[in-house]
Amino acid sequence: MSFDRIKGQEVAVNYLRKTLIRQHIPPTFIFSGTAGTGRLLTAMTFAKALNCLRLSDDACDTCKSCVAIDGGVHPNVSVIGIGNDSIGIDEIRNISESSFMPINNKYKVNIIDNADKSTMEAFNSMLKFFEEPPERTVNILIAENVSLIPETVKSRAVELKFKPLSNEIVMEILLAQGIAKQSAEVIAHLSKGSLERTKLYTEDAALEKREQFLKGFLKFLRGEGSVGEVVALWKAFHKRDIDRENVNLLFENIADIIDDILIVTIMKDTERLVNIDFLGHLADGFFAFSRGKLEQIYEVVTNGKMALLTNANPMYIMLSVLFTIREVVDEHF
Repeated sequence: MSFDRIKGQEVAVNYLRKTLIRQHIPPTFIFSGTAGTGRLLTAMTFAKALNCLRLSDDACDTCKSCVAIDGGVHPNVSVIGIGNDSIGIDEIRNISESSFMPINNKYKVNIIDNADKSTMEAFNSMLKFFEEPPERTVNILIAENVSLIPETVKSRAVELKFKPLSNEIVMEILLAQGIAKQSAEVIAHLSKGSLERTKLYTEDAALEKREQFLKGFLKFLRGEGSVGEVVALWKAFHKRDIDRENVNLLFENIADIIDDILIVTIMKDTERLVNIDFLGHLADGFFAFSRGKLEQIYEVVTNGKMALLTNANPMYIMLSVLFTIREVVDEHF
């Protein structure tokens, strides 16, 4: 895929193309930003451009080098960390020890996805490698939470920040995938600029199950329904075990609902809504809802997200947050 097909990241793409044209390639990059904004795609495209046999400032997608990189079999390109919860020292040692002189007089490119999830030992190994990188070697760290990368590592890298994609770009991509226009518009708002998030809503009947969950949770906020009903609706929506990731996603959804209620009732700004298709429900059902309660519920959810960072039981944290929300709803003030 050439740079021209990367949407919404013009600043990062233009910088990378300039480095290719000038042939002044920094040895280490950090691609930071939310997952699903094109960080890995851009890293792979840059790796292809650095090794392309036909073009000097882009990837042609058709030469032997580009095809081999797409197939994951090019010796000049190593990718680690995709889907990993943690990156250890052995993985970093493997890429540093395999960073030999690249073939075709091109570039050895090491792409480390989820770099912010590396252990301290792995970061220390990176630091030693980055201090004296081999000739014609480029390292690309992909990170969502760049604050978790030690300053000693960051100081040796050029950081390119990937911004959330606009609703228009996400909708354009969804329409190209064959998603109906009305559904694509809703999913674009729900994505919050991340193509990764769209996957939650493009599965069979996902929007319908989400609708049932939202209706149930809004009923819960009005003091009706039970914690058990909310949990059952959430499990029906996602069909996944109640693990840390699942509970964190629930808390994000609740925070989005609270934000949307505040936006509709206080700021009167519908353009920023996440749950755009529930505008009527939010405006009619919560116009007189206490702002103090909303802010209190938001704080409860935020504390729940922080608790998930510990080793506490996710199910316990989820139930504790939901029961506390119910207590806030039932308070009279």
